Amino acid sequence: MNIFEMSAEKYGVLDHAPVGICVINDDYTILFWNRCLEDWTGITKKHILGKKLEKYFPDLGAPKYKKRLETIFEGGPPAIFSSQLHKYVFPCLLSNGENRIQHTTVSGIPAFNKKGYFALWAVTDVTELTQRIDKYRAMRNTALDEIQQRKKTEQGLKAANRKILEQQKAVIEEERLKVLLQMSGATAHELNQPLMSLLGNIELMALNMEDREKLVKHIKNIEEAGQRIAGIVKKIQSIRHYEIKPYMGNGSIVNIDQAISILFIEDSDQNFIKIKDAAKCVPQVCLFRAMGIESGIRILKNRQIDLVFSACLFLDGTGTDLLQRLKSEELEIPVIIISDQDDEITAGSMIHAGAYDYLHIDMINRSSFSQLVLNNLEKARLKREIREANKKISQISNVYAVMTG
Repeated sequence: MNIFEMSAEKYGVLDHAPVGICVINDDYTILFWNRCLEDWTGITKKHILGKKLEKYFPDLGAPKYKKRLETIFEGGPPAIFSSQLHKYVFPCLLSNGENRIQHTTVSGIPAFNKKGYFALWAVTDVTELTQRIDKYRAMRNTALDEIQQRKKTEQGLKAANRKILEQQKAVIEEERLKVLLQMSGATAHELNQPLMSLLGNIELMALNMEDREKLVKHIKNIEEAGQRIAGIVKKIQSIRHYEIKPYMGNGSIVNIDQAISILFIEDSDQNFIKIKDAAKCVPQVCLFRAMGIESGIRILKNRQIDLVFSACLFLDGTGTDLLQRLKSEELEIPVIIISDQDDEITAGSMIHAGAYDYLHIDMINRSSFSQLVLNNLEKARLKREIREANKKISQISNVYAVMTG
Protein backbone atom coordinates (compact mmCIF):
# COMPACT_ATOMS: atom_id res chain seq x y z
CA MET A 1 0.00 0.00 0.00
CA ASN A 2 1.56 3.31 -1.10
CA ILE A 3 1.42 6.54 0.87
CA PHE A 4 -1.56 7.89 -1.11
CA GLU A 5 -3.61 4.75 -0.49
CA MET A 6 -2.70 4.93 3.19
CA SER A 7 -3.76 8.59 3.28
CA ALA A 8 -7.05 7.80 1.55
CA GLU A 9 -7.74 5.03 4.07
CA LYS A 10 -6.80 7.08 7.12
CA TYR A 11 -8.33 10.43 6.19
CA GLY A 12 -11.10 9.28 3.81
CA VAL A 13 -13.82 9.97 6.36
CA LEU A 14 -12.92 13.68 6.08
CA ASP A 15 -14.38 13.63 2.57
CA HIS A 16 -17.71 14.15 4.31
CA ALA A 17 -16.57 17.09 6.48
CA PRO A 18 -18.18 20.49 5.73
CA VAL A 19 -14.72 22.09 5.58
CA GLY A 20 -11.84 21.84 3.13
CA ILE A 21 -9.13 19.37 4.24
CA CYS A 22 -5.68 18.95 2.69
CA VAL A 23 -2.72 16.91 4.03
CA ILE A 24 0.88 17.46 2.86
CA ASN A 25 4.21 15.94 3.91
CA ASP A 26 7.38 17.87 4.75
CA ASP A 27 8.42 18.23 1.09
CA TYR A 28 5.03 19.83 0.33
CA THR A 29 3.69 16.83 -1.60
CA ILE A 30 -0.12 16.67 -1.42
CA LEU A 31 -1.20 13.36 0.17
CA PHE A 32 -4.91 14.00 0.69
CA TRP A 33 -7.41 16.38 -0.89
CA ASN A 34 -11.03 16.08 0.26
CA ARG A 35 -14.24 16.46 -1.72
CA CYS A 36 -15.00 19.88 -0.27
CA LEU A 37 -11.75 21.28 -1.75
CA GLU A 38 -12.51 19.49 -5.02
CA ASP A 39 -15.85 21.29 -5.19
CA TRP A 40 -14.42 24.67 -4.18
CA THR A 41 -11.30 24.71 -6.37
CA GLY A 42 -12.44 22.54 -9.27
CA ILE A 43 -9.19 20.53 -8.89
CA THR A 44 -9.79 16.79 -8.55
CA LYS A 45 -7.80 14.34 -6.44
CA LYS A 46 -6.69 12.61 -9.61
CA HIS A 47 -4.87 15.73 -10.79
CA ILE A 48 -3.49 17.08 -7.53
CA LEU A 49 -2.41 14.08 -5.40
CA GLY A 50 1.34 13.56 -5.54
CA LYS A 51 1.95 17.09 -6.80
CA LYS A 52 3.79 19.83 -4.94
CA LEU A 53 1.58 22.38 -3.22
CA GLU A 54 3.40 25.27 -4.90
CA LYS A 55 2.63 23.92 -8.37
CA TYR A 56 -1.06 24.70 -7.98
CA PHE A 57 -0.74 27.45 -5.40
CA PRO A 58 2.55 29.34 -6.01
CA ASP A 59 1.84 31.92 -3.30
CA LEU A 60 2.14 29.20 -0.64
CA GLY A 61 5.81 28.84 -1.53
CA ALA A 62 6.47 32.34 -0.18
CA PRO A 63 8.77 32.60 2.88
CA LYS A 64 5.97 33.94 5.09
CA TYR A 65 4.15 30.60 4.66
CA LYS A 66 7.14 28.25 4.60
CA LYS A 67 8.60 29.67 7.79
CA ARG A 68 5.38 28.92 9.67
CA LEU A 69 5.03 25.47 8.09
CA GLU A 70 8.54 24.47 9.17
CA THR A 71 7.37 24.71 12.79
CA ILE A 72 4.41 22.47 11.99
CA PHE A 73 6.65 19.76 10.49
CA GLU A 74 8.73 19.88 13.68
CA GLY A 75 5.65 19.23 15.85
CA GLY A 76 5.03 22.85 16.78
CA PRO A 77 1.69 24.54 17.53
CA PRO A 78 -0.96 25.07 14.83
CA ALA A 79 -0.65 28.01 12.43
CA ILE A 80 -3.74 30.13 11.85
CA PHE A 81 -4.24 32.15 8.67
CA SER A 82 -7.18 34.40 9.53
CA SER A 83 -9.61 35.73 6.96
CA GLN A 84 -8.90 39.30 8.10
CA LEU A 85 -5.21 39.14 7.16
CA HIS A 86 -5.02 36.56 4.37
CA LYS A 87 -8.57 36.58 2.87
CA TYR A 88 -7.93 33.14 1.37
CA VAL A 89 -5.20 30.49 1.09
CA PHE A 90 -6.62 28.31 -1.69
CA PRO A 91 -8.21 30.46 -4.44
CA CYS A 92 -11.81 29.23 -4.83
CA LEU A 93 -14.10 31.20 -7.12
CA LEU A 94 -17.78 31.67 -6.31
CA SER A 95 -20.47 31.88 -8.99
CA ASN A 96 -20.16 35.70 -8.97
CA GLY A 97 -16.45 35.49 -9.84
CA GLU A 98 -15.23 36.48 -6.37
CA ASN A 99 -12.99 34.30 -4.19
CA ARG A 100 -14.30 32.49 -1.12
CA ILE A 101 -13.07 34.13 2.06
CA GLN A 102 -11.38 31.50 4.21
CA HIS A 103 -10.24 30.93 7.77
CA THR A 104 -7.44 28.35 7.67
CA THR A 105 -5.80 26.34 10.47
CA VAL A 106 -2.74 24.19 9.79
CA SER A 107 -2.02 21.49 12.40
CA GLY A 108 0.75 18.93 12.72
CA ILE A 109 -0.33 15.27 12.69
CA PRO A 110 2.05 12.31 13.12
CA ALA A 111 3.43 10.89 9.87
CA PHE A 112 2.81 7.22 9.05
CA ASN A 113 6.34 6.19 10.03
CA LYS A 114 6.05 8.11 13.32
CA LYS A 115 9.07 10.13 12.22
CA GLY A 116 8.13 13.72 11.78
CA TYR A 117 4.77 15.24 11.04
CA PHE A 118 2.38 15.90 8.20
CA ALA A 119 0.57 19.24 7.91
CA LEU A 120 -3.23 19.09 7.92
CA TRP A 121 -4.93 22.16 6.43
CA ALA A 122 -8.49 22.78 7.64
CA VAL A 123 -10.18 25.48 5.57
CA THR A 124 -13.49 27.04 6.67
CA ASP A 125 -15.59 29.16 4.29
CA VAL A 126 -16.40 32.40 6.15
CA THR A 127 -17.55 34.33 3.08
CA GLU A 128 -21.10 34.85 4.31
CA LEU A 129 -19.98 35.91 7.79
CA THR A 130 -17.42 38.34 6.35
CA GLN A 131 -19.97 39.78 3.94
CA ARG A 132 -22.37 40.37 6.79
CA ILE A 133 -19.68 42.18 8.76
CA ASP A 134 -18.79 44.24 5.68
CA LYS A 135 -22.45 45.13 5.16
CA TYR A 136 -22.81 46.25 8.75
CA ARG A 137 -19.57 48.22 8.45
CA ALA A 138 -20.87 49.83 5.26
CA MET A 139 -24.11 50.70 7.04
CA ARG A 140 -22.10 52.32 9.81
CA ASN A 141 -19.99 54.29 7.35
CA THR A 142 -23.11 55.39 5.47
CA ALA A 143 -24.68 56.54 8.71
CA LEU A 144 -21.54 58.50 9.62
CA ASP A 145 -21.47 60.11 6.16
CA GLU A 146 -25.08 61.16 6.54
CA ILE A 147 -24.27 62.73 9.88
CA GLN A 148 -21.47 64.75 8.28
CA GLN A 149 -23.79 65.99 5.52
CA ARG A 150 -26.46 66.95 8.01
CA LYS A 151 -23.92 68.88 10.04
CA LYS A 152 -23.44 71.22 7.07
CA THR A 153 -27.15 71.95 6.69
CA GLU A 154 -28.25 71.75 10.31
CA GLN A 155 -25.86 74.11 12.10
CA GLY A 156 -28.57 75.01 14.53
CA LEU A 157 -28.69 71.53 16.06
CA LYS A 158 -27.59 71.42 19.64
CA ALA A 159 -24.31 69.57 20.30
CA ALA A 160 -25.92 67.45 22.98
CA ASN A 161 -28.60 66.10 20.65
CA ARG A 162 -26.04 65.35 17.95
CA LYS A 163 -23.91 63.42 20.44
CA ILE A 164 -26.89 61.32 21.58
CA LEU A 165 -27.71 60.31 18.01
CA GLU A 166 -24.11 59.34 17.30
CA GLN A 167 -23.94 57.26 20.46
CA GLN A 168 -27.15 55.44 19.57
CA LYS A 169 -25.82 54.52 16.14
CA ALA A 170 -22.51 53.35 17.60
CA VAL A 171 -24.28 51.14 20.15
CA ILE A 172 -26.45 49.54 17.45
CA GLU A 173 -23.44 48.77 15.27
CA GLU A 174 -21.46 47.47 18.23
CA GLU A 175 -24.29 45.10 19.19
CA ARG A 176 -24.62 43.79 15.65
CA LEU A 177 -20.91 43.08 15.37
CA LYS A 178 -20.94 41.54 18.84
CA VAL A 179 -23.69 39.11 17.78
CA LEU A 180 -21.67 38.04 14.73
CA LEU A 181 -18.56 37.46 16.83
CA GLN A 182 -20.56 35.52 19.41
CA MET A 183 -22.07 33.39 16.65
CA SER A 184 -18.67 32.56 15.13
CA GLY A 185 -17.32 31.79 18.61
CA ALA A 186 -20.23 29.46 19.34
CA THR A 187 -19.76 27.65 16.04
CA ALA A 188 -16.04 27.11 16.64
CA HIS A 189 -16.60 26.09 20.26
CA GLU A 190 -19.34 23.56 19.48
CA LEU A 191 -17.61 21.99 16.46
CA ASN A 192 -14.17 21.74 18.06
CA GLN A 193 -14.86 18.74 20.32
CA PRO A 194 -16.56 16.44 17.74
CA LEU A 195 -13.90 17.31 15.15
CA MET A 196 -11.12 16.46 17.61
CA SER A 197 -12.93 13.20 18.46
CA LEU A 198 -13.24 12.39 14.77
CA LEU A 199 -9.53 13.00 14.06
CA GLY A 200 -8.49 11.16 17.21
CA ASN A 201 -10.45 8.06 16.24
CA ILE A 202 -8.93 8.15 12.76
CA GLU A 203 -5.46 8.01 14.33
CA LEU A 204 -6.55 5.17 16.62
CA MET A 205 -7.84 3.23 13.61
CA ALA A 206 -4.42 3.46 12.02
CA LEU A 207 -2.88 2.02 15.20
CA ASN A 208 -5.37 -0.84 15.47
CA MET A 209 -5.78 -1.97 11.86
CA GLU A 210 -5.51 -5.65 12.81
CA ASP A 211 -7.98 -5.54 15.69
CA ARG A 212 -11.45 -5.79 14.16
CA GLU A 213 -13.24 -5.21 17.46
CA LYS A 214 -11.39 -1.96 18.08
CA LEU A 215 -11.89 -0.87 14.47
CA VAL A 216 -15.64 -1.31 14.81
CA LYS A 217 -15.57 0.73 18.02
CA HIS A 218 -13.59 3.55 16.36
CA ILE A 219 -15.90 3.59 13.35
CA LYS A 220 -18.87 3.87 15.70
CA ASN A 221 -17.18 6.79 17.50
CA ILE A 222 -16.52 8.49 14.15
CA GLU A 223 -20.15 8.06 13.17
CA GLU A 224 -21.27 9.54 16.50
CA ALA A 225 -18.96 12.55 15.99
CA GLY A 226 -20.41 13.07 12.51
CA GLN A 227 -23.93 12.93 13.89
CA ARG A 228 -22.99 15.48 16.56
CA ILE A 229 -21.63 17.82 13.89
CA ALA A 230 -24.83 17.41 11.86
CA GLY A 231 -26.88 18.12 14.99
CA ILE A 232 -24.88 21.28 15.73
CA VAL A 233 -25.42 22.54 12.17
CA LYS A 234 -29.17 21.93 12.52
CA LYS A 235 -29.21 23.83 15.82
CA ILE A 236 -27.40 26.80 14.26
CA GLN A 237 -29.93 26.86 11.42
CA SER A 238 -32.81 27.07 13.91
CA ILE A 239 -31.54 30.08 15.91
CA ARG A 240 -34.15 32.87 15.92
CA HIS A 241 -33.06 35.20 18.71
CA TYR A 242 -29.64 35.61 20.24
CA GLU A 243 -29.35 34.12 23.70
CA ILE A 244 -25.78 34.16 25.00
CA LYS A 245 -23.89 32.17 27.59
CA PRO A 246 -20.56 32.85 29.40
CA TYR A 247 -17.41 31.61 27.69
CA MET A 248 -13.75 31.72 28.76
CA GLY A 249 -13.61 34.25 31.55
CA ASN A 250 -15.52 37.42 30.73
CA GLY A 251 -16.34 36.38 27.16
CA SER A 252 -19.65 35.18 25.79
CA ILE A 253 -20.93 33.20 22.80
CA VAL A 254 -24.34 32.54 21.30
CA ASN A 255 -26.21 29.71 22.98
CA ILE A 256 -27.11 27.39 20.09
CA ASP A 257 -29.08 25.04 22.38
CA GLN A 258 -32.17 27.21 22.09
CA ALA A 259 -35.56 25.63 22.49
CA ILE A 260 -38.20 26.18 19.80
CA SER A 261 -41.56 26.57 21.52
CA ILE A 262 -44.52 25.57 19.34
CA LEU A 263 -48.16 25.85 20.37
CA PHE A 264 -50.65 23.58 18.57
CA ILE A 265 -54.25 24.80 18.97
CA GLU A 266 -56.23 21.68 18.11
CA ASP A 267 -59.02 19.70 19.80
CA SER A 268 -58.36 16.54 17.75
CA ASP A 269 -56.17 14.05 19.62
CA GLN A 270 -55.35 12.23 16.38
CA ASN A 271 -53.96 15.35 14.70
CA PHE A 272 -52.04 16.38 17.81
CA ILE A 273 -50.40 12.93 18.03
CA LYS A 274 -49.38 13.19 14.37
CA ILE A 275 -47.75 16.60 14.86
CA LYS A 276 -46.11 15.41 18.08
CA ASP A 277 -44.58 12.46 16.21
CA ALA A 278 -43.32 14.70 13.37
CA ALA A 279 -41.74 17.08 15.92
CA LYS A 280 -39.47 14.31 17.22
CA CYS A 281 -37.08 14.99 14.33
CA VAL A 282 -36.19 18.36 15.91
CA PRO A 283 -34.96 17.63 19.48
CA GLN A 284 -35.05 21.27 20.59
CA VAL A 285 -38.80 21.60 19.88
CA CYS A 286 -41.04 22.03 22.93
CA LEU A 287 -44.64 21.33 21.89
CA PHE A 288 -47.57 22.80 23.82
CA ARG A 289 -51.28 22.22 23.21
CA ALA A 290 -54.43 24.28 23.58
CA MET A 291 -57.97 23.07 22.86
CA GLY A 292 -59.34 26.38 21.59
CA ILE A 293 -58.79 30.10 21.00
CA GLU A 294 -59.19 31.31 24.59
CA SER A 295 -56.86 28.71 26.11
CA GLY A 296 -54.39 29.36 23.28
CA ILE A 297 -54.37 33.12 23.93
CA ARG A 298 -53.72 32.51 27.63
CA ILE A 299 -50.69 30.36 26.83
CA LEU A 300 -49.36 32.93 24.33
CA LYS A 301 -49.59 35.68 26.95
CA ASN A 302 -47.78 33.64 29.61
CA ARG A 303 -45.13 31.77 27.61
CA GLN A 304 -42.47 32.58 25.05
CA ILE A 305 -43.95 30.88 21.97
CA ASP A 306 -42.05 30.98 18.67
CA LEU A 307 -44.58 29.39 16.32
CA VAL A 308 -48.29 28.50 16.35
CA PHE A 309 -49.90 25.56 14.54
CA SER A 310 -53.67 25.98 14.41
CA ALA A 311 -56.66 24.00 13.21
CA CYS A 312 -59.33 25.71 11.05
CA LEU A 313 -62.22 25.16 13.42
CA PHE A 314 -62.66 25.06 17.21
CA LEU A 315 -65.59 24.97 19.59
CA ASP A 316 -65.03 28.67 20.35
CA GLY A 317 -64.29 29.96 16.84
CA THR A 318 -62.36 29.55 13.61
CA GLY A 319 -58.79 29.99 12.41
CA THR A 320 -59.75 33.42 11.07
CA ASP A 321 -61.09 34.39 14.51
CA LEU A 322 -57.76 33.34 16.03
CA LEU A 323 -55.75 35.44 13.56
CA GLN A 324 -57.95 38.50 14.21
CA ARG A 325 -57.65 37.98 17.97
CA LEU A 326 -53.85 37.79 17.75
CA LYS A 327 -53.82 41.05 15.81
CA SER A 328 -56.08 42.82 18.32
CA GLU A 329 -53.96 41.54 21.23
CA GLU A 330 -50.77 42.67 19.38
CA LEU A 331 -49.29 39.18 19.61
CA GLU A 332 -46.91 39.04 16.64
CA ILE A 333 -46.39 35.28 16.37
CA PRO A 334 -46.25 33.32 13.08
CA VAL A 335 -49.28 31.05 12.57
CA ILE A 336 -49.51 27.98 10.30
CA ILE A 337 -53.02 26.69 9.62
CA ILE A 338 -53.29 22.87 9.64
CA SER A 339 -56.36 21.35 7.99
CA ASP A 340 -57.63 17.89 7.05
CA GLN A 341 -59.27 19.31 3.90
CA ASP A 342 -57.88 20.79 0.66
CA ASP A 343 -59.84 24.02 0.28
CA GLU A 344 -58.24 26.75 -1.83
CA ILE A 345 -60.85 29.36 -0.87
CA THR A 346 -60.30 28.77 2.85
CA ALA A 347 -56.53 28.71 2.33
CA GLY A 348 -56.66 32.06 0.51
CA SER A 349 -58.78 33.70 3.22
CA MET A 350 -56.47 32.41 5.97
CA ILE A 351 -53.35 33.72 4.22
CA HIS A 352 -55.11 37.06 3.63
CA ALA A 353 -55.98 37.21 7.33
CA GLY A 354 -52.31 36.85 8.27
CA ALA A 355 -51.48 33.13 8.34
CA TYR A 356 -47.93 32.30 7.25
CA ASP A 357 -48.97 29.03 5.58
CA TYR A 358 -51.91 26.67 5.04
CA LEU A 359 -51.14 22.93 4.94
CA HIS A 360 -52.98 19.63 4.82
CA ILE A 361 -52.24 17.50 7.88
CA ASP A 362 -50.95 14.67 5.65
CA MET A 363 -48.18 16.94 4.31
CA ILE A 364 -46.56 17.13 7.73
CA ASN A 365 -44.21 14.32 8.71
CA ARG A 366 -40.74 13.83 10.17
CA SER A 367 -39.00 14.53 6.87
CA SER A 368 -40.82 17.82 6.20
CA PHE A 369 -41.30 19.13 9.74
CA SER A 370 -37.82 20.57 10.30
CA GLN A 371 -37.78 22.60 7.06
CA LEU A 372 -41.36 23.77 7.65
CA VAL A 373 -40.46 25.15 11.07
CA LEU A 374 -37.17 26.74 9.98
CA ASN A 375 -38.67 28.39 6.88
CA ASN A 376 -41.48 30.01 8.81
CA LEU A 377 -39.24 31.13 11.67
CA GLU A 378 -36.90 32.72 9.13
CA LYS A 379 -39.86 34.43 7.44
CA ALA A 380 -40.97 35.77 10.83
CA ARG A 381 -37.45 37.02 11.58
CA LEU A 382 -37.26 38.92 8.29
CA LYS A 383 -40.66 40.52 8.85
CA ARG A 384 -39.64 41.51 12.36
CA GLU A 385 -36.40 43.11 11.14
CA ILE A 386 -38.28 45.04 8.45
CA ARG A 387 -40.72 46.37 11.06
CA GLU A 388 -37.87 47.38 13.38
CA ALA A 389 -35.99 49.09 10.54
CA ASN A 390 -39.08 51.05 9.48
CA LYS A 391 -39.74 52.00 13.09
CA LYS A 392 -36.19 53.34 13.56
CA ILE A 393 -36.36 55.27 10.28
CA SER A 394 -39.62 56.83 11.42
CA GLN A 395 -38.18 57.73 14.84
CA ILE A 396 -35.08 59.35 13.33
CA SER A 397 -37.23 61.30 10.86
CA ASN A 398 -39.43 62.57 13.68
CA VAL A 399 -36.41 63.61 15.77
CA TYR A 400 -34.92 65.61 12.91
CA ALA A 401 -38.28 67.13 12.05
CA VAL A 402 -38.57 68.43 15.63
CA MET A 403 -34.96 69.66 15.79
CA THR A 404 -35.05 71.47 12.46
CA GLY A 405 -38.46 72.95 13.20
